Amino acid sequence: MIGNPLLLGDEGGYTIARSVRLRSSASAYFSRTPATTTNRRTWTFSCWIKQSVGNSFRSIFGSGTTSTAGNYGTFAITASNQLDLEVWAGAVFTTNTVFRDPSAWYHIVLAVDTTQATSSNRVKLYVNGVQITSFAVDSVSSYYTIDYDTAFNQNQQTTIGSLLPYAGLHLDAYMTEVNWIDGQQLTPSSFGETNAITGVWQPKKYTGTYGTNGFYLNFSDNSNNTAATIGKDSSGNGNNWTPNSISVTAGTTYDSMVDSPTVGATSSNYCTLNPLDKATSFTTADGNLSFTPANTSDLYSCRSTFQIPSTGKWIWEVTNTNSAYMITAGLLSGSTPTTGQQTVTCAGMTVGSIGTFFSTTQWMNTTTTWSVTNIGNGDTLVIAYDADAGKIWFGRVASGGTTVTFYNTSGTADPSTGTDPRASGIVAGGWFAGFGTYFTPSGASANFGQRPFTFTNTPTGFKALNTYNLPASTISNGANYMAATTYTGTGVTGRAVSNAVNGTSMQPDLVWVKSRSSGTYNELYDSVRGVSLRLFSNDTAAEADFSPYGVTAFSSGGFTVSDITSGGYGVNENAVSYIGWQWKGGGTGVSNTSGTITSTVSANPSAGFSVVKYNGNYNGSTGTGTVGHGLGVAPSMIIVKNRDLAIDWGVGHKSIGWTQAANLNLPSGFGTSAYFNATDPTPDVFSVGLSNVTNQNGSSMVAYCFAPVAGYSAIGSYIGNGVVDGPFIYTGFRPRWIMTKGNAGGLDWHITDTSRYPTNSSTSAGYLDANTSGTDGNFNTYDILSNGFKIRDNGGMVNTSSGTYIYMAFAENPLKFSLAR
Repeated sequence: MIGNPLLLGDEGGYTIARSVRLRSSASAYFSRTPATTTNRRTWTFSCWIKQSVGNSFRSIFGSGTTSTAGNYGTFAITASNQLDLEVWAGAVFTTNTVFRDPSAWYHIVLAVDTTQATSSNRVKLYVNGVQITSFAVDSVSSYYTIDYDTAFNQNQQTTIGSLLPYAGLHLDAYMTEVNWIDGQQLTPSSFGETNAITGVWQPKKYTGTYGTNGFYLNFSDNSNNTAATIGKDSSGNGNNWTPNSISVTAGTTYDSMVDSPTVGATSSNYCTLNPLDKATSFTTADGNLSFTPANTSDLYSCRSTFQIPSTGKWIWEVTNTNSAYMITAGLLSGSTPTTGQQTVTCAGMTVGSIGTFFSTTQWMNTTTTWSVTNIGNGDTLVIAYDADAGKIWFGRVASGGTTVTFYNTSGTADPSTGTDPRASGIVAGGWFAGFGTYFTPSGASANFGQRPFTFTNTPTGFKALNTYNLPASTISNGANYMAATTYTGTGVTGRAVSNAVNGTSMQPDLVWVKSRSSGTYNELYDSVRGVSLRLFSNDTAAEADFSPYGVTAFSSGGFTVSDITSGGYGVNENAVSYIGWQWKGGGTGVSNTSGTITSTVSANPSAGFSVVKYNGNYNGSTGTGTVGHGLGVAPSMIIVKNRDLAIDWGVGHKSIGWTQAANLNLPSGFGTSAYFNATDPTPDVFSVGLSNVTNQNGSSMVAYCFAPVAGYSAIGSYIGNGVVDGPFIYTGFRPRWIMTKGNAGGLDWHITDTSRYPTNSSTSAGYLDANTSGTDGNFNTYDILSNGFKIRDNGGMVNTSSGTYIYMAFAENPLKFSLAR
């Protein structure tokens, strides 16, 4: 197997085989009463958790049966998806960071030692190996007082997944690798480590001692739902936990899952429904596998957390659990689902009638009826999709049965042999597993393989949607090709800025520097034009030689800056905070004669990026041409600047078409333009037309060309919905850097990155604009997630209703290895 030597338990790494699903709908939890009270002042809790994003208070663990003073405590997720530690008198702290990524796993460590003299050392919280230090301290209380006896490690009932003094605070999530250490305040390094190749935090086996009340739950024994099996303590202490409403009986309520934070052939991160990518009136629950609609007469829909790969054979199922009306399942594309969501292929499940097949451009439009036994309550619809052949099949498993039969209008079909599909000619790429509901009390449960499929006769070659089966990206760690480096200016000559991240670094060929704290210009330097030659993305100015200042070297592991403070410029002013965005090309450049205009190109085809220098030939009346870019695939975004003239920047983007263009230095909308000669780029060249912006005769031009690379970069567009619960944009990776621009006039080129703002905030997030000299903006624009980004603002800059927005994004890591954020 090629491309999967990372994070794979099956290939020598640490394997977490199973997790348990805690269903809030079943009021599920584990309970235990310690035999003795031990160390209430010092302890550590560690677990891996994959949550269903919700809007209610949910307890991860709790202690106590009544709400009297000193009796109870809980560590929980708030209704706003913040982590929260509470005691009887109020919250000790609540994170400003929000945790609302449902598509991957979090590692959470809570380490307490109230004997510490410094108050902030008494409670330490870590997520994915990084300490959280920003808290909204409760008005009633603060950190534990010195030598405070917490509610934990007492001889009283303790719970995982609930808080018994208060009804309804049940967790809805997957959980595994739960460690409780009695008497020690530990760090995450006891339970995890950074992968040397991907830079991703990953589990490792805890090998230390547990203390009297310590325990270790891995939920690996699913032979029964007892304290000695699914609730077994594997620490050696015998501190077993009693399961409550945890099912290990086959069916839609089965809670012993192979969904795991390690990447193996069986145990892996599995696809679910995406609660961030659904119609408002579509409700998900039970680990985002169950779904129901609102009580309306419209059909609402939801997409899966994974995009289905454009190659391979894929299979999933949905069981009818409570349908008196219509439930649909199949392939879904388009923007965030709404009523009338666009689709190409979808099967319908109904009660009391023949299954209905939709093959037109909308969920509910002209339909064709096909001969399949009714998908009634308890029956399961199976979807088998061959992306290589462009074929899809739909099958039925009768309630209580274990055999799937696939149907076609002419009778039965067989995906194993590729015969008699229900639809063929499906264009590969861009599809999600899609689900729709019509009118309460419709209800169903999806399954992507994290629990056993209802059927045992799996068609030959069809695979489950999990991270192990996702194609390996050619780039496992984006830090090898793109960096976002924060630094504080020193005002000295020859100051080196390192872009090293978790032992990874690279030599950049484009460095884009912006001050965060002062209103100075965006400055761009590249290795093809040479050091100290600066351009301003927020200004029309021609290139200027800033020697001996500016970016004075492109070095291994970063770049070097020197500074002078004048005219609102600078990259190293003393005490000023900066961000340096960097891309790796192919060095100082080589001659390229692929086009009619000879160019000098620094190309990195592996990362889809090149810097191109060329001379224009438009003389005011005639002159078009083609320019070699060196990528080997057609670029999807091109940014051009005339180095010799004080003239606008030109931007071409595949989503607006090459008959139109935008200007990087302006907030203006997209418009018809001759910049790119109304011609799509090819794998070898891009075109330039009758324009001084991209093709002035005798002027030297520089172009930055970008092509998407699966798992590393994405270039596309989305449609705004005008509400705070904005569109979800799937990228297939956890973004490091995002730039967006709306079509309408007056909308800036917004840029955000995870170096300046490494967490998603409940109140604010930072942005800078390519077209202004402004400082860090401060409003909650996006959630950056393991598989894309979610718009969290209804402002026109990023989310006008029905407005078109283009974007370009670069990855920290592909979804295959990403953790939740």
